[in-house]
Order: sequence, then structure tokens, then C-alpha cells
Amino acid sequence: MRWIKVLLPWLAAVAVCGAANAGAAAQQQAASPVRADVAVGRDVDRAARTLVATAEEFPADVGRVFCLARVVGASAPAEVTFAWYRDGKTMARVTLPVRSADFRTWSSKRIMPAWTGTWEVKVLDAKGQVLGETSFAVGEGGAGAD
Repeated sequence: MRWIKVLLPWLAAVAVCGAANAGAAAQQQAASPVRADVAVGRDVDRAARTLVATAEEFPADVGRVFCLARVVGASAPAEVTFAWYRDGKTMARVTLPVRSADFRTWSSKRIMPAWTGTWEVKVLDAKGQVLGETSFAVGEGGAGAD
């Protein structure tokens, strides 16, 4: 019985330390939020998972624009949604999986020649929080306008 009286305070101290460490880990995880580095271009090099011909402005006849997001800090498995906007109006929403804590994924949007104006792409988490965003313009000129 004597050893129980000695052991109980020690076990209580270990439990308190364990709870404190768990709380510190949760705070550290909360301090490093999930983010997405986002950019647009004319294509994606699938082998290297990088954008091809990045730009901030595209001609009206671009055909398709690709948005690449590097999602950092997510707890896999997770999902992100690419929300495409033209002049503030939602044009498309594409939900894709995130399979690791440092993951690259992309979405593309077909751009009709008449869809000139200011475009935005926001990468959202499952709760609708913006993880990253970028904007670009689609001009009225032809292929030589970029």
C-alpha cells in the first residue's frame, strides 16, 4: 500500500505534464495555419507540377487558364475548392483532394473569347475559408496581346 501513496502523486504529475504537452502541440499546430500559394498560367507541367507561361494578363483567345495551388499545412486527407470569379460573378467551383501536408494540385477554366475582364481564383478549405488567392485579367486583344 505504501508504494501506491508514493506512485499516485508521480502518476498525477506525469498526467499533468502530458496534458500540457498536448496543449502546447495544439497551440503550435494552430499557430501554423493551412495556406495555399496560388498562381495562374497557360498550362501545367504535370511531371514537375509547375506552371507553364505564368502571367497576370491573358489575351481573349487564351482558351484555357490553369491555376496551381501549393497547399501547405493541411491534415490529409482534406479537400480544397478552387472558386473562379469573373468581374465578381462565380464562374466555376472545383473541389479537389489534398493528400499530404505539402501538396500541389491544380484546376483549369475554359475561357470564352467574350469573357474579358478581371478574374480571381480563390482556394478555399472545407469551411469556406480562403487559403490563398490570385487575380488576372483577360484582355480584348488577340494572341499578340500578352
